[in-house]
Amino acid sequence: MSPQEQRCPFRGNSIQEASGPTRQGKPPRVVIVGAGIGGLTLAQGLRKAGVSVAVYEQDTASGLRHQGYRVPLHPPSLHALEQTLPADHLGWLRASLQEWKPSRTVSERLETLLLSTAAISGKRESSYSIDRLTLHRLLSAGLEDAVHHGKVFERYEERDTGEVRVHFADGSSVVADVLVGADGTTSRVRRQLLPQHAEQLDTGYRELTGRMLLTPDTRREIEAVGLESQVLVLDKASAMLVLSRQEFRAGAAHACAAPGPGADLPPDHVAWGLIAPTAHFARAGDGERVDVGVLKQIAFETARTWHPALRRMIERTPPSHLGLNPLRTAVPHAHWGTRPVTLLGDAVHGMVPPREHGATITLRDALLLAQRLIGVSEGEKSVIAALQAYETEMLPYAFKAVSESHATLKQMMEGSRFARGAVHQALKAMNGLLGAASRVLPASAPRN
Repeated sequence: MSPQEQRCPFRGNSIQEASGPTRQGKPPRVVIVGAGIGGLTLAQGLRKAGVSVAVYEQDTASGLRHQGYRVPLHPPSLHALEQTLPADHLGWLRASLQEWKPSRTVSERLETLLLSTAAISGKRESSYSIDRLTLHRLLSAGLEDAVHHGKVFERYEERDTGEVRVHFADGSSVVADVLVGADGTTSRVRRQLLPQHAEQLDTGYRELTGRMLLTPDTRREIEAVGLESQVLVLDKASAMLVLSRQEFRAGAAHACAAPGPGADLPPDHVAWGLIAPTAHFARAGDGERVDVGVLKQIAFETARTWHPALRRMIERTPPSHLGLNPLRTAVPHAHWGTRPVTLLGDAVHGMVPPREHGATITLRDALLLAQRLIGVSEGEKSVIAALQAYETEMLPYAFKAVSESHATLKQMMEGSRFARGAVHQALKAMNGLLGAASRVLPASAPRN
């Protein structure tokens, strides 16, 4: 075994279809559109159980979208990955994790308003984070023969046989028993399946994103103000700032993240997102015409009375690291009636960021759908019955998360300066009560 293979045991290896007792049912042929976290996790779970699966991705190469931030993995997400990944991936998954410490909410002067309940009480299982690129590489490993890049989904057609023919922009097509749209918030599969629910709701807010590189000086400064994993800054005017410390461990864990020697991995940084009403950013333009210089000026003006550490973070963010994104959310709706076409992740339940639900719900979808489709192979259900079982279980928990995330955004952003000041006082009072309770009630022991 080469040194590279020793450092990255699954690189270049092809996962073999699971062997076992003869299947009583007919294994479905599954086509997945979209090679993101959800689509690849589903593919790994199906391949592990010997179900035929192919993934079609519009990007021309794996990992082309170098997004450069870490994904929080709470216990349900880790469980989903452990259930779907092959055994020889799990050690590398664990080696790539970093502890994700509980978040806290602070004022614009960095006064603590609320620690998360878990941070106060100690009643929690450990949560972690993983570099998105590392996770994508890990999920792609072993699926080289199943993932097809440069394939833009165009449309599908249902056949009298119950099959689905999937057409791509290059003129090619493929026939499957199940089509899964895992192609994100602008899903083309959803647009055809649910044209009446194709558009997402514009919340009326935009997020100005940026990142400040971590140097010895900036690292000391953020540690001095208590930024460990994530901090939510809630000001008394009309803005909210989300800070997330993003560190990418060098060494063994990145042998699988990197496409080759000397690869350009994300530098350690603090990712930040300034959320405010759309009108707050109007003079910077929108879309491809946005003026990043004006965006930085707007950020400075917004933070003029904030803690100096927050202002310096904005000052140290290069304009090239700034972007402006609309915050859109799915609108909960009733079950659409099961077809041999279904949706997964943001393609069905895209949500706004405050509650960190997105990755957790997507991985839950992938595990649930994998289990239902494996049941078809084992003769438990027909394809349609399996998809209906998935959809009717998924929609309530997913749309609950969508509604909670949107409600949280509105609660944090709406109201006058006086009302937001009252929110600050209420959060501090809650924090005091939770702290007092934690000193009386015993903390539960963490699960190994």
